[in-house]
Amino acid sequence: MTDNRAARDPTREAARRRSHLFVVRLWREEAAGGPEYRGSVRDVVSGAFRHFRAWPDLTAFLVAWVEEAEGAPPAPSAGERHGDGGGA
Repeated sequence: MTDNRAARDPTREAARRRSHLFVVRLWREEAAGGPEYRGSVRDVVSGAFRHFRAWPDLTAFLVAWVEEAEGAPPAPSAGERHGDGGGA
């Protein structure tokens, strides 16, 4: 028997509607100064995509995307928000 209490919980339903699904790919590349980790992130629903070389670039994309989607004022950021993947 399935428990449907979670499906009827308005708080959980509201949180689910505000959630976002991203795919993050990471890989290691050899560089002159030693190995570097690089990656890409894609919003599953919209397809928005960004390459990154540093963790701050990844987190800036995620935070900006969520804040924009929820209509929150953007957090102060030193980088490009999101776009054509031009971050790497």
